[in-house]
Amino acid sequence: MRHVFPVRLMISTEDGALPLTDQRAEIPLPRGPLPSTPVLHYGPYLSSLARFFAEGDYALLRGSLSTLLQKPVFMEDITSMEIISEKHGAYYHVARIRVTLLETVCFLGVNVAVTSPQHVAMEREFQVLTELRDRFQLPYLPRPFLTGEAPYSDPFQGNSKSNLLKLLVVEWFEGYHEFHLSINNRSTTPEVKVWEIHEKGEFLDAEETRSLYHQSAYILTSYLDDTSFRHIYPWHHGSGDFVVLRTADGPRVRLITARDYRPVAAWSSESKDPWVAALHFFFTLTVRMRLDRLDGTGPLTWAPAESLTGVLTGFFAAWSKKAESNRTLPPHDALLNLFCHMSPSEWLSFGEVILEDCAVEEEELPFLGARMEEHAAALVKTLKDNFRRDPA
Repeated sequence: MRHVFPVRLMISTEDGALPLTDQRAEIPLPRGPLPSTPVLHYGPYLSSLARFFAEGDYALLRGSLSTLLQKPVFMEDITSMEIISEKHGAYYHVARIRVTLLETVCFLGVNVAVTSPQHVAMEREFQVLTELRDRFQLPYLPRPFLTGEAPYSDPFQGNSKSNLLKLLVVEWFEGYHEFHLSINNRSTTPEVKVWEIHEKGEFLDAEETRSLYHQSAYILTSYLDDTSFRHIYPWHHGSGDFVVLRTADGPRVRLITARDYRPVAAWSSESKDPWVAALHFFFTLTVRMRLDRLDGTGPLTWAPAESLTGVLTGFFAAWSKKAESNRTLPPHDALLNLFCHMSPSEWLSFGEVILEDCAVEEEELPFLGARMEEHAAALVKTLKDNFRRDPA
């Protein structure tokens, strides 16, 4: 007799994951900031994902689990499965797959693209994640397992027209949560708040915040190509690209997406001067680390200058490892010495030249431009306060 296990379809809410019912099946999914995106409904959406994984005695599911666990997974090993609709952003809808096996519980993530441009972006992301996994062998990005297509037919649209959903199945960082700058009642300065259940959550203390920025900068610098200076770009704190797990030993940070991998500056792929390329990467990193949207969906906001301490220590920790293995790169101490001897006006002049490279969205340009002078001064102060300067 063929082994059969229960499959539960769920919707994540502020009150926890709720089972799909006939009434909830008719609720439309949030469409993010693009109103032209086709309307999907929870019932046919989750059913489409369930059919995708059920094909061929759950061959794709078992293949992904086998890769995750590094051992074969058979039908009889699976006792239950939950498909939970989690979030809905500008790029994808995201679902979480919880699979209970005889000896363990596994989690997979499913990014769902609806439109043709999203399909193209998803294929690019799969290629980038695969390349970075194979090249760097680091644990900070989710392992990509497969891409596929799932027909979507919606009885609530009043027609029989079908859409094609493009799916990317990846490793899911269970227990990790999105975080954003938010206003705490005790202060008017934005602080980092972890979304443990959607917008609900707790603020990080000063040391946790420093560690979070340190790890985020370390991760992006670790994936930097030290020859061509390709790097993960674009990325957004406002899109929840980084996630954090709070533990007794401090926070652990992961990056859940890599949409592209390329040099940002037009000249960087041809430049023979790694000093300039390093300066460009460093400065844009410090700017984008401070940029977020208030509570994730609100107006653009700016992290306090104190965040730069973690950003700088994270960058130099990763850069030191790269410079040790690649002697063509500026050594750690020499690069630090250069940065420490740059004046606020020199940082500002450089920032004004590359301002467009620091912005991912057009509306960020005036916001960042108005903050370049403060940022240049904050960089100089952070370098002076936290790093020993060599004699001039």
